[in-house]
Amino acid sequence: RNVGVDDVRFIRNNFEEVRQSYQITLYKAAPHGWMDSTIPERFRPEIAEASFTELAAFLEDHLRNPQPPRNELRWRYSSTQSRDYANVT
Repeated sequence: RNVGVDDVRFIRNNFEEVRQSYQITLYKAAPHGWMDSTIPERFRPEIAEASFTELAAFLEDHLRNPQPPRNELRWRYSSTQSRDYANVT
């Protein structure tokens, strides 16, 4: 089963409920397998590069500063999708 947008929002909501920092980005036009360069019809090199850069920055920030200042949460959720999107799993 693929992970749908509703699943991602469920995860996001749980991070917020337990008061944990997170960063989630949903990329428009990114089909299942979009990072797999061995599947040319699905691979999206621009999105793959952007997501890798974002992941590296997130890990750098959180590994160097694993504890944000007291009482600070870092919540970042970014999504671009069609209004007609159907949450198909």
